[in-house]
Formats: sequence, C-alpha cells, structure tokens
Amino acid sequence: MATAGASRRGPWAALSRWAAVLCLTAGLARCMDDAVLLDQPPRVPAPTALDKYISRKVVEIISQTHYAKHPVDQDYAMQWYAEYFRQLDPGRMFFVQADLDDFRSHEKVLGDLVLRQGSIDIAFEIYERYLQRVQEWARYSLARLAEPIDLNGAETVPMDRREAAWLADRAAQEDLWRRQLVNRLLVEVLADESEQDAPVSSVQPGVPVEADPHAVLPPVGAAPAAAAPAAVAAVPLARRPPLERVGESYRRFVKRKLEVESTEIVEIFLNSLTHLYDPHSAYMAPDAEDDFDITMRLSLQGIGAVLTTKDSYVEIVEVMPGGPAARDGRLKAGDRILAVAQGDDPQNPVDVVDMPLRKVVRMIRGPKGTRVLLTVQVAGGSAPTLVDIVRDKVELKEQAAKLEVRQAVPVEAGGVGARVAVISLPSFYLDFEGRRDGAEDYASCTRDVQRLLAEAAQEPLGGVILDLRGNGGGALDEAVRLAGFFVDKGPVVQVRDYRGTVKRRDDTEAGSLYDGPLVVLVDKLSASASEIVAAALQDHRRAVIVGESSTHGKGTVQTVYGLDRQLERTMLFRGQRGGSVKFTIQKFYRVNGGSTQVRGVVPDVRFASFTDHMELGEASMPHALPWDEIEALPVVAATDVTPWLGELQQRSAARQAASAEFAAMAADIARFAERRKQKELPLNLEARRALQKEEEQWARRLREQSRQRQSSAAKALAEEAPLPDLVLDEAVQIMADLIALHRGALTAAPPVAAQAAPAGVVAE
Repeated sequence: MATAGASRRGPWAALSRWAAVLCLTAGLARCMDDAVLLDQPPRVPAPTALDKYISRKVVEIISQTHYAKHPVDQDYAMQWYAEYFRQLDPGRMFFVQADLDDFRSHEKVLGDLVLRQGSIDIAFEIYERYLQRVQEWARYSLARLAEPIDLNGAETVPMDRREAAWLADRAAQEDLWRRQLVNRLLVEVLADESEQDAPVSSVQPGVPVEADPHAVLPPVGAAPAAAAPAAVAAVPLARRPPLERVGESYRRFVKRKLEVESTEIVEIFLNSLTHLYDPHSAYMAPDAEDDFDITMRLSLQGIGAVLTTKDSYVEIVEVMPGGPAARDGRLKAGDRILAVAQGDDPQNPVDVVDMPLRKVVRMIRGPKGTRVLLTVQVAGGSAPTLVDIVRDKVELKEQAAKLEVRQAVPVEAGGVGARVAVISLPSFYLDFEGRRDGAEDYASCTRDVQRLLAEAAQEPLGGVILDLRGNGGGALDEAVRLAGFFVDKGPVVQVRDYRGTVKRRDDTEAGSLYDGPLVVLVDKLSASASEIVAAALQDHRRAVIVGESSTHGKGTVQTVYGLDRQLERTMLFRGQRGGSVKFTIQKFYRVNGGSTQVRGVVPDVRFASFTDHMELGEASMPHALPWDEIEALPVVAATDVTPWLGELQQRSAARQAASAEFAAMAADIARFAERRKQKELPLNLEARRALQKEEEQWARRLREQSRQRQSSAAKALAEEAPLPDLVLDEAVQIMADLIALHRGALTAAPPVAAQAAPAGVVAE
C-alpha cells in the first residue's frame, strides 16, 4: 500500500518544479506563440451584406410563422439580448456585469435594428468583447500554471453556473478562474491515476481525457467495464504531464475561438432568438445543411447516435438501434460529449463544448472500421470517462421490430400459463421512397408488427406487451396505423397549426388485428410518435400504460424553410447559399384534448427510475412550449381497462415492495437523488479520489440499466441469455393480472384517483 500511495503522489512532488520552468521547457517558440495568441487584439470579421440580409429574413420568418406567432417586441428583444450573452458564456465566467451594461442601449431595440435597418453590428461588437475576455482568462490561467498550485486545500468550485449572477469584477473573475484551474488539474491527475489502476482493455491507456477548459469537470472515471470491439488492439501511449495537457487545452480553446467566421457569429446570434420561441427551432448555416440533415435524420454515420446541442454541450438524444454505439452499450441518451479524438491521433483530443454541431459531426464521422475516442460526461453523473467506438454501419435488422414470447401465470384456479407476445419497437421507421414507388418489400414498422402479431398468434395468445421504451418517434402515418391495430375505427391524434386550425388523424380501417389484453411499456425516452400511440391507447381505455414517471413530452412538429429560394429572387445574392430555418408549426393533442407537450404520457402503473432525477425530457428544456388543451373527441371503448387499474396498481406495488431487486434499485435511486443535490466540487485530491469512486459506481449502474433494456430487446437476435430486465419482468406480471381480470378470475379493487403529473411538470 505504501508503494501505491507513493506512486499516486509522486507526480505532485515535482509539480512545482516543473511549473517553475514551464516556459523554458516549452521553449522560446511557445512563448512567442503565446504572445501572438494572447496579446494581440482579436480580429473579428465584419458582417457581410449577405449576413445582414439572412438575419432580417430569419427574424421575419420566425416571428411571423412560428407556432407561437410572437413579434420581436421590446420584451422579446430584451430576452434576445440576455440569451446572446448566455449562449456565448453559458458558464458565466468570461463576462462581468459591466460588459452587459456597456451594450445596454441596444437591449430593447434588437428587433428594430435587424428588421428595419438590417443591422447586426451589435452582435459582432459583443463577440469582440467576448474574445477579449477569453484572452484575459487564458493569460491569467497560463501564468498561474507557472506558480505552485495547492491540490490539498479546503476550497470548492461550483458545478453549474448557468443560473448564477454575472461576475461583479476582475477580482471575482480571477477567483473563479483560479479555482477552475485547480479543478482541471485535479481532473488530469486523477485521469493518470485511473490509467495506472485500470485493467488492460481495448481503450488506449495513454489517451489524455481532456474536456472544455472552462467547463467545471469532476474526476475522470476509470475505463468502463464494457469493452469495445476486440478486433482493435490496445496501443500503449505515453501521457504528457498534467500541466502540459492543461496548458495545451487552454491554448487550443483560444485558438479555435479566434478563428471565428462571420457565419458562426450570425448563427449564434440568430439562434439566441429562435431558441426563445422553443428549443427545437434554429437557424442552420449552409454548412449545416451539407453535413447534417438535422430535421429529418439526426443520425451520425459512423457511430449511430442522435445528437443535439444543449447549453453549449453536444448531447446524445438517442442511440440508434443496430448501430456501433448501441452494440458497444456504453453511450446512452443524456450523455454529453466533451471532446473527440481520432484513433490515429489519440494524444490530441479536441474540446467540443461550444463547438457548432456540424463541426462535431465532421469529427465523429469516418470510414468504417476506424476508431473515434469520445470524452463523455455520463447523464446524471459528473465524471468524464473515455469511450472508444469503432465506426461501422447501422444494421437494419437490429432496428426492426422484434418478437419475444414469454409465459405469464395468471392468478386463477390451476395457475394455467398464458403466452405473452412482447413486441419491441425501437422506432417508427418507414421507407417513404419505397412506399411511394410501390416496392413490395419496403421497410415499415407496422408491416413488421403485423407480421410478428400473426406469428405470435399461431398458438393461443394470452396478451401482448408493446415495448416502446427508448423509441424516439418517427413517421406519424405509422403511429396512426399501429394504434389502429388495437382499436376499431376512431380518432388517434389531433394536430393544431399556427393558424389555430385543428385536424384529426383517425384510424379508418374497421376492426382490429388484436383485441385481447394489452400493455404498453414506455420510459422517459419514449417521444413523439411513441407518445401518440401510448396516449391514444390510454384515451381509448384500451391498454394499460406501464413505465417511468412520464414519457419525454415532445408534442411539436417542425418544418424546414430553405433560404436559398429567397436569395434566388435577389439579384445581389443570386447563386449564393443562405442556409435554412427550422421552426415549429404544429402541436399534437391527444384524443382527450390534452397536449402531449411537456407533460408527455403519465403511465397508469409507474416505476421509480434514475431518470426522475436527470435533466431529461421536454420539461427540462429552456423555453419549451407550454402544455395546453383543446376540445376532446368522443370515443367508443370496446374494452375498458379503467375499472381494473386500481387492482393492477396495488398488486404491482405489493410485488415491488416484496422484491429484493426492486428494493435495491429503489435504494440506489434514493442515493443517486441525494448525490444529485451536490452543487460544489471539492478542490482536494483525497476528497476527489473518494468522489471518483462513487461516480464510477453510478456510471456503471446507469449503463447497466441501459444495457438491460437493450439486451431484452435484442434477445431474438442473440444466442446468449439477456441481462435481467426488472421492468419488463414486472410488466409480464402486470399482464398476468390483466389476463386474470379479463377472465374474471380476479375481482377488481375500487377505482383509484387518476395519478397526478410528475413533480415539477406544470401546465403553463
């Protein structure tokens, strides 16, 4: 133990000596480079005539045709002004309050400046001030690296400053910068220690785990237990000293910021406005259209993930079934990507916080068989970890609907088992071109589900569980048709546009494919089309909805308007490209009149989950459109499960209370919820070592929960037994009770009051 302890502290015995000669070891050339990088005034490009024209058009489109139909009046102009500063400096560490006050004369007139005068000069002036502050931060921090740094103090650093007040003055800036620098060094020291302690794996042990230098990052966890594909061998690499890595990371950050183009400033400025309307509306510069069709696909060739940006971070929205990331099992929705490195250059990860999404996409994409290394902050946790993934194509067979047959034993005389078909549907996929061209074998999730139902019904079938967990949505036509498999003719969803016109989408086919006991399984990642199906079957009182506290809550529809057509009508800009505007034009409403927006679908039988304590779902997104309701539609319920809900809830609650596995999970969730209340990170090496161990445990537990669901869904394609899935197992037990109630073998308890919406979800 003494030897191990000495090896852990050895590097820090020499830290001060190394820092004292930092400039000498870096060499005269580095010092000269720093002078150019940090001391010369930043050169911000001037806005072009095209930039001004595009800005005016985007403001016109978003204010006149967005679902909210809100003009850019003084109130919105003030919000736009504040949001621009927040977009530039989400951690509130560069700007001081005086910076906001210096430009205050423009605060209430931004809309008029852009719409009437075509002026966006203020956006470029504020950006120049931002670059000046970034240079000051880097000069101070790099100078501090040459001084002794105490890693055994009693100070702390805030984990999240998004809602903090702007810093008052330079003294407050330097105090925060100093503590963030200590935090960053702790991250790197612990990364070295984790490398020494971690078992040999396919993760390259010498890869530095670097993240955004102005983000507050807690300790780096050891390499995850789930290994990457074994075909890629580990290559030991020498790790540079922590001080050198931190200094290089700070320099790269400044260099990237100084290389800004006018289109990037315009994009940030305009998105500061579009995001006020709702989080799904955005201006996309021409490069975004070339590299990434955000509205239609959001899928990355290479790893098979759906990405978005949230609070300047690149966040995973969905891991695509059948893709490399899904097969690897370590990435999940809500994880944040902090840095990206290539397999052939692992020593130089690039920080991607604050980087435009299209640039991150370019870095993650790559030829099949090559490796990309991602520094990831696990959803719900705070410890960055390294995930290496070998790029590959998405296997379509793994995206398709799957069937698993289970046995449910209803509580009735003789305990006769019933066959239960569990149909897992990862997405509402549809080959639009194949359907249009009349192809016989075009991909369609409803065609696949119909085939699986017929296959399952070849023998007597007691019940069907439709597993929509992790299903982020897809084709609306497929959702309407799927709901119609289980109900007779009738309404499925209502859609209202920005003019207030309401249209209904009905199942028009008489009869149903299956009219027996039905359970629909959902979670916080069930979104959009999944919510439409679950809500329709709940409103028709046809199915028992089982799952987490609520679904995702995305009840809006976006469209994309290309600006190139506008430019073609203007002689001055003909032949140039203008990008496009994505904006919300419609909202979904349930059969009962309530929107699926924000609230999502609240299950009839609910389970506690780690996601209850994570920032997941529409309700966690700034400026999300509010929940509202319209007139309900009448339905005729051939089967009404409502009288049985009380009995099903009580029996499920009793089983969970008696289950050691559920008790252990509940205890883990409670500890996780308590851990999430922590707002400060200790700047003490021993305290951070202890915190790191705890974070590693949470990361493994969260990944295990994610893999359980993926394993159950993939059982039909795998020979090995799936990992235990407590939620699916309990859903089968709920189905057994439902079958018994259908058969009259159980007497239903008195109906219970409708369950309330989850805490924190409020209709606005």
